[in-house]
Amino acid sequence: MTQRHSKALIEYTPESFRELLFGFQVSRVILTAYELELFTAIGSSSVTSSQVAKKTRTNVKATERLRYSMPVVSLSSRSLL
Repeated sequence: MTQRHSKALIEYTPESFRELLFGFQVSRVILTAYELELFTAIGSSSVTSSQVAKKTRTNVKATERLRYSMPVVSLSSRSLL
């Protein structure tokens, strides 16, 4: 006996595709910041990317890029950066 599966094609508009990608980026920023304990390293005070990188044992440039993406996804205040 064979089973048939109907596969509906999802049609994306440029806007819906962009929203889908942005959703993935947001989840990646959150997960990466959590895994690196970035929120703990930043705390509630203003620290430099170099200080955060030292605390989290990460690359300074990569840490800076991640930190500056956090306000975009509303994870931190720009004033803490």
